[in-house]
This record gives sequence, structure tokens and C-alpha cells, in this order.
Amino acid sequence: MKTILVLSHSGILEVNRTPYQVLSKIAFVQVILIVPSSWKGDLIENLSYHPGKHIERFIVKALPVRISGNGSLFTFKGLSHLIKTLPTPDILFVDEEPWSLAALQAFWVLRKIPIRCFFSKQNILKHYPWPFRQIEKWIYQSSQMAFVISEEVQTVLQTKGFSKSCFRLSHSIDPALFKPLSSKDQANQRAKLGILKNIIFLYAGRMTEEKGIKLLLSVVKKILSQPQFNAVGFLWIGNGPLLEEVKQEMKAFPSTSVQVLNAVAHNQIGSYLALCDVLILPSQTRPHWKEQFGRILIEAMASQTAVLGSDSGEISKIIKETGGGLVFRENSPEELEKQIKFFIQNPEKLKLFKESGYHFILKNFTHEAVAHRLGHDLKIMN
Repeated sequence: MKTILVLSHSGILEVNRTPYQVLSKIAFVQVILIVPSSWKGDLIENLSYHPGKHIERFIVKALPVRISGNGSLFTFKGLSHLIKTLPTPDILFVDEEPWSLAALQAFWVLRKIPIRCFFSKQNILKHYPWPFRQIEKWIYQSSQMAFVISEEVQTVLQTKGFSKSCFRLSHSIDPALFKPLSSKDQANQRAKLGILKNIIFLYAGRMTEEKGIKLLLSVVKKILSQPQFNAVGFLWIGNGPLLEEVKQEMKAFPSTSVQVLNAVAHNQIGSYLALCDVLILPSQTRPHWKEQFGRILIEAMASQTAVLGSDSGEISKIIKETGGGLVFRENSPEELEKQIKFFIQNPEKLKLFKESGYHFILKNFTHEAVAHRLGHDLKIMN
């Protein structure tokens, strides 16, 4: 039986550990996952590792880290000592960017492992200063393959000189956490929330400039101010520097039309997604950032909620691939308003978007489906 050693700072969250856990079952391999014992998160600031239930052939080890919260600069404390106590792995899978200090640390400590690979999500061509440029070059040379979140990332790697095999690895969902509500349960949840409207739109995520919050605010205010749209509600969920501005702007509307909530734990967001009709992801590309995937999109569709997203990064590709919603040109309030009105005025089309996205996600983006593809690409499936 082969052993795979995975290092992942995002693995502090159970949702990010589950695909590796599933892999240990379906591929009959032992997976050892090393994660931080604590981490400074974006939405929820102070994250702590919480062990899940015992799973045969799946081991999680939590270590303290230096420079928590910084994906490029953090390293694990005591990694070399821990490695000496573990079975010698056949494969090293580093769920970190190839220029990061954590990738350097893992590749150096486990430099004798025959198969080593990394997972990249960087979809903008960037040239890093010393020593990160040298780290990136050495990781490229020392890897046997790479995994990427999108084709854009693969293009970036190849442009920077990575000539080995690249495999697509997407985020995934747990159908037990993200699932539709019955009409009765949806009505009950809406009543508890206090938004008593026929159609509810939702934004869930970081309240920051690049996420398109100000653009969305302007459009939401315009729509909610028009009497012909008095059956429309809007829910905001998240944390970030623009949260207070959102709260202040939304005070102009009754609580039966708008609610603004702080970020909730990942295992709770599904119930909010399922009570809404459309999730909006209005991300705006910046010189050093654009949407890498948009996990909330597949979580919404798994909850049988339609999606409306900008064409930043991977968003439009996911929406078009799944058939789960509509796309608008980023930074265009006119297009965003037009698409929101389309959902409101075309309930039958909205229903079709919900059904299309839901069925596509259940077939292609569950933990099981993604783990199966990962096992196939690592050549460890029976």
C-alpha cells in the first residue's frame, strides 16, 4: 500500500481535508496530511484545527506555524522531527504555491521522495524577487508533475518554464452540507431570517473592493428603490473592510427586504445558500489578483441556487460549463442590473438554471468525483 504525504495550510478546515480522506478510501492508499494547528484566516480570523472522526488509512498531524496567515511566508515548526516519526511516503503532494517557503521546506526535507508535486492557483503571470524566484525555479526542477486549479494557471506555469505534466484539480463540495431545501423548509428559513420576499439574491464572501462590493451596492440600491421590484430581497454575508459601509447603505431599506450578517462558519453557509434563489459573485480583476475559482459558485449550485458572476478569472468558465446561471462583464453596473432583472422577470429560466447547475455539480464536483480524478492523475487507482 502506497503512502501519500500532503502538506496544506488550507487543510486546517475539514472541508479541505475531505477530498484527501476520500482518496484514502477509494484508492486504498494511506494519506498523511500535515496542517497548521492554528491559522489567521480571511473571513474568520482565528482558525484552529479540530480533529474529525477516525478514518482508517487517513492520518492528520497538526503543527504550529511561523508567520500564520501568510501563504507565501509561513513554515511549519518541527516538520523535520515529525517526518522522522512517520512512514516513508511514496508521493509528496504540497498544496502550496511553488515559490512559497512552505513548499521549499517540504521539498527540502523530503528531497529523497521519488514523486513530488505541488498545487498552484496563481492565475496571473508574476515575476517574483529573490529569493522567491529561485525557490520557484528549484521547485519546478524538483517536481515530477503539477496540479492546477484552472487552465489559466497551467498557462502561467508553462510561460514561466514548467514543462512537466499539469493536471486540473478543482475544489469540491459535500452534498450533505450543500443541498436544496424543500419549499416548506425554504419558506420557514426565510421567515426565521426575516426576509419575506418572492426572490432573494445573496452575496457571501469577503467584503472588499476586488470582490466588487461597491459595484454591487450601487446596483442593489437602485433595484430595491424601484416599486416594481418590491418582491425582491437581498442578503449579505461576510466580513471585511467594506462591511460597515454595506450595513450603513442597507439601513435605507426595511429588514424584510435586506439583511446583513457577519461571516458564518463554512459548515453553516449551505443553509443560507439554499434559502436564496441567486448567488451573485461580482469580482473585479486587479493588477495582482483575479478570481481563481470561486468555490461559493459550486456550493450555491449544489444547494440548487442559481449563480450570477462577473467574467473575472475562472467564474465565467464555471458558470458556462455547468449551465447554472448567467455572466456579466466585470465593472459593468448596467450589465449586472440587466442580468438581475432577467432572473426576476423570467422565473422559468431561473428554475432551469437551478436544475442544470445542481445536476452538473453532483456529477462532477463532489469530494468523491474530485478525489477519483486526483487518484487517477497520481496513478494510484486500482
